[in-house]
Amino acid sequence: MTDKKEEESSKEENVATLDKHTIYGGVIVVLVALLTISVLTNGFGGCSHISGEECPDCPICDNGECEVCPEIDEYAGVPTISVTTGDLPAHGQDSAVATLIEVSDYQCPYCARFHLNTMVPLKESHVATGELKMYFRDFPLSFHAHALDAAVAARCANKQGKFWEYNNILFENQDAWGAAADVRETFSGYAGDLAMNVADFQSCYDAREHEASVNADMTSAATAGVQGTPGSFLVIPKDSVDAATFKAAVSAIQAQYGSGVKLYHDDENVIVFVGGAYPYEVFTALLDTIE
Repeated sequence: MTDKKEEESSKEENVATLDKHTIYGGVIVVLVALLTISVLTNGFGGCSHISGEECPDCPICDNGECEVCPEIDEYAGVPTISVTTGDLPAHGQDSAVATLIEVSDYQCPYCARFHLNTMVPLKESHVATGELKMYFRDFPLSFHAHALDAAVAARCANKQGKFWEYNNILFENQDAWGAAADVRETFSGYAGDLAMNVADFQSCYDAREHEASVNADMTSAATAGVQGTPGSFLVIPKDSVDAATFKAAVSAIQAQYGSGVKLYHDDENVIVFVGGAYPYEVFTALLDTIE
């Protein structure tokens, strides 16, 4: 009698043990299956990262439909600005990645120094190699007696296809014509030196044909925040630089040279304003970030 009870009790224990193993095994199988489904469907919603990249709060699902991960604004907090190149011809190749817009006064001594020590070397190192193109915008200050005359003369030279050559002559000889009693004759002499038609040059100069364009340049530059000369805008497409690297380069320049260097952007470009006769190395440090 006792042996029979013990046998029945043993069978019950075996059944109970078997049931536990079965349950545990089944749970594990179900959990593995659920985990696999979750991974494949991105949380049972059937979603995946459309961009192929992970980003915060993605994927965003709505009734099983996936939305593209939101783009991160790498220039959030950086002020925007709008700058234009004006109507004078570019110096350099159209395919150049970077653009440098110089805003200047031909009679400003700091502008002449900037031209000789920064712009000329940049022409040799970056314009000649196709990496950079340059534009010039007039900003003749009222207290420079012949600055407006020089700007008009340079535009008359442009009419004969000699703008950049004449631009260079004006800066190189600033002391000479700045002290001249009759700048018309001096400017006409520079036209002759460049094998221009002097009579046509003088006719253009006397008629002040391009004075309105000079004034328009001043208005445009002032709208962009220029208050003195020289001032320069370096414009580089955003997709040509790494945002973190570029911002770090600007910060390093600001730490070394001061707040005259300011970072801006627009929809497509990063833009650095350099307010003053900054050295060549400031611009090369920024241009070196181009990928």
